[in-house]
Amino acid sequence: MSSNFFRGLRFAIPLGLIGWALLAWLGLTIAAHADETSPSAPTPVTEWVYQGAAFADMLTTLDIAKHPNLVEENPLIGQRPSTGKVLAYFAGTGLLHWAMTRELVRENVPAPIVQTWEALGIGLEVGMVAHNYSIGLRARW
Repeated sequence: MSSNFFRGLRFAIPLGLIGWALLAWLGLTIAAHADETSPSAPTPVTEWVYQGAAFADMLTTLDIAKHPNLVEENPLIGQRPSTGKVLAYFAGTGLLHWAMTRELVRENVPAPIVQTWEALGIGLEVGMVAHNYSIGLRARW
């Protein structure tokens, strides 16, 4: 009986991690919406473009598990990252990028500097998605 329990638990954990990542994403969305209704300057639209590009990068990175001949090149998550590691990495970097953008906006940093920050992030993420796509990785649900 305990063998079946642990086998079932092994398959439930990745789904749980995905659920937690989606909850974190939902929390960020709610926080961002609340932030948009505050009297301070709104978050630039380009931040949501960055978040979308990062989400696409996450989905293609998760596809590495289906390709044993490919390895992840990001040293922060390792060559064979688990689903949990990938989700945690992208949740963390997404939150960090959003927080940095909000801080730049709150401190009234000139818009060209904020947009340069955004363009660099978007360029990096789109470049990673293009690279992943070129080596055969796909965004799968």
